[in-house]
Amino acid sequence: RVLQVQDVKVKHSGVRYGGMLEALVGIGRRDGIVRGLYAGLTVNIVKVIPSVAISFVCFEAVKGALDGASASHARGEKG
Repeated sequence: RVLQVQDVKVKHSGVRYGGMLEALVGIGRRDGIVRGLYAGLTVNIVKVIPSVAISFVCFEAVKGALDGASASHARGEKG
């Protein structure tokens, strides 16, 4: 994320990274490894969990409907 927004921030902070490794080292020195690299992780997890749960429920519902339709078709049932 830091590399994505560095053009906006570089005007204010003067920090510019030449690549991923340089960014990791710079962030580690400036903000600390845990705080710098995992900032925003909790918010992202709170966002992702409901999304994954909804996807899982929808997948299982569609899978069940298709399995039921496939089984009734294999038995020769109509409708």
